[in-house]
Amino acid sequence: MKVCVIGNGNVGLAAFRELRDLTGIDKLVLVGRNEDKVFAEVEDILDGQALRPWSGPRLSSGGYKETEDADVLVYTAGAGRKEGQTRLDLIDSNLKVVRQVFENVNKYNKDAIVVVVSNPVDLITSEIVRITGRKRS
Repeated sequence: MKVCVIGNGNVGLAAFRELRDLTGIDKLVLVGRNEDKVFAEVEDILDGQALRPWSGPRLSSGGYKETEDADVLVYTAGAGRKEGQTRLDLIDSNLKVVRQVFENVNKYNKDAIVVVVSNPVDLITSEIVRITGRKRS
């Protein structure tokens, strides 16, 4: 199974690291707009992985094209809350991000299951369903 984590902020990197331990994942890809930064993040993780007793899935990085043939997309992109903000305060900026991301992802993958880990989760999920035509489940 191929899993792509979209977004390389704190949540994306945490999800990427946790997914390394799940069985059944053959390839795990970190995807982001800044491919050089995403590459560097994965290289750091690979360097640290030398301390692990087993290697787990193949790790790689890249842009939206890397979502091609993925079975699962874990969407973590979006602005983080600043002091005093609620999750709903993020809606305008995070809807812009989700639209931009899935306009690009849809060029390469229209079938993967999408797991949303971005706020506000219900509104982001609804927008992904609307943009992609995927069924909500």
